Amino acid sequence: MLQAERLARILKLVREKEFISNKELQEIFQVTPITIRRNLKELSRQNLIRQVHGGAIDIVESAMTTEPLYKTKSYLNVEKKQAIGKTALEFIKNGDTIIFDTGTTTIQIAQQVKKRRFNNLTILTNDIKISNELCDMKDVKIFVLGGELRKSLYSLSGTFTVDFLKDLRADKLFLTADAVSKENGVSNVNVEDVPVKKAMIENSACVILVADSTKFDKDVFCKVCGWDKIDKVITDEEISEKYIEFFNDMNIYHKLGKINP
Repeated sequence: MLQAERLARILKLVREKEFISNKELQEIFQVTPITIRRNLKELSRQNLIRQVHGGAIDIVESAMTTEPLYKTKSYLNVEKKQAIGKTALEFIKNGDTIIFDTGTTTIQIAQQVKKRRFNNLTILTNDIKISNELCDMKDVKIFVLGGELRKSLYSLSGTFTVDFLKDLRADKLFLTADAVSKENGVSNVNVEDVPVKKAMIENSACVILVADSTKFDKDVFCKVCGWDKIDKVITDEEISEKYIEFFNDMNIYHKLGKINP
């Protein structure tokens, strides 16, 4: 198992259990005590957990202000993100101009796009990994939105990115989120990303929120938009029934991706 994958699984366990012991982690992953201590130290360095004597505890407040590194995030909720990626293809048509927001969910959509033959697509993205994924596709024009590179997250942000977007129009935006709630809509951990997301929303005819079920019933540091800005939602089949009812009440079209067994 790669270290990034193990870090993601440890983080998930800590958040689910609130406390987990070193011994339990050693038994789960079948690794040495020193490996577990190093893994916990790395997660603690990222301010995602608190390393304590004999184990680790969740830092509830850290979810409000701290985002895991890309390598760690890429192993979180993979099946759910893959389900969203496959379902998102239903919303893409030949000739579309599409914005892919940065994230480990939208790259799943990009990977599915790469498997299909689309004609005359125009893709705009502030995600370096997405542009790399699609760069060798025929009949696809790619615009990488300029800005400051956030190296650990492979995304571009800042005033240059926002200015680039002001003169562009897209048919569809696949918008990612760190957290989603009925009360406050879509929110994000990083302040730098929010102006870019808002510019993407304002310059897109159709805003499609792509967020797996673990993102719901949460609020984090910066509000991106309310539900009035969201046209469609793609999530996975483990979303709670109360959100299905909420989407129906708000007249928001929603689609649930089926998680492979």
